[in-house]
Amino acid sequence: MRPPALAAGGVLLAAGIPAGLAWLTFVGGVFSLGTVVQEFWRGMRARQAMLQESAPRALVRLVDKNRRRYGGYLIHVGVIAIFVGIAASSAFRLEVQQSLAQGEEVSIGRYRLRYEGIDGWEDGHVSVLHAIIGVSVGERRIGTLEPEKRFYKKPKQPTTEIAKRSTLREDLYLVLGAYDPDTQRITLLAYVNPLVTWIWLGGLVMALGTAVAVWPAASERSARVTVPGGVRVGAE
Repeated sequence: MRPPALAAGGVLLAAGIPAGLAWLTFVGGVFSLGTVVQEFWRGMRARQAMLQESAPRALVRLVDKNRRRYGGYLIHVGVIAIFVGIAASSAFRLEVQQSLAQGEEVSIGRYRLRYEGIDGWEDGHVSVLHAIIGVSVGERRIGTLEPEKRFYKKPKQPTTEIAKRSTLREDLYLVLGAYDPDTQRITLLAYVNPLVTWIWLGGLVMALGTAVAVWPAASERSARVTVPGGVRVGAE
């Protein structure tokens, strides 16, 4: 196992993440990512040494000369991000359910959620009720989320609209479970899912890697084909 992976494993253990499937996934992800970065770095440095190219030009030419190989590496990076996102969101998901009166708070992970009020509106088709939830991290307010309940008058169908705050670190979901109009109390359900965004980013990186791998290299695009009669036809 490479030193960066060993170091990552030690840091994760020190951070309180137990040795298990999620820990192995994270360490394996660091190992694989380090291998991919090393392949790009070595190839780029070799071109710089031989052809005296700048680092950006050497990297672009390196990928263009062997698109299938380096596109495959990018696909691997996308797979790593997806696996890490799935492991984190499965192993470290938090949830809490709390009945709150106006002005009361509940904590989940690093977030403090304060119930600040209830509001709503309706028209001929739908009746909407939404809670106003102030979101803070420590003493710093970072925003407001408004989970909703909707009642569609035809065909008399209730629905719940989730309020969400997404970052690279984690997703916070709020659900308005119930509301008592007499006491103004609500039941709030809150969920924190770590690294969910990494799953979507991994998919985008995989798509990018696939595009790089299947796109013809410059040498293939500029190839010339000789046809009977001596006429040269460009491949482009």
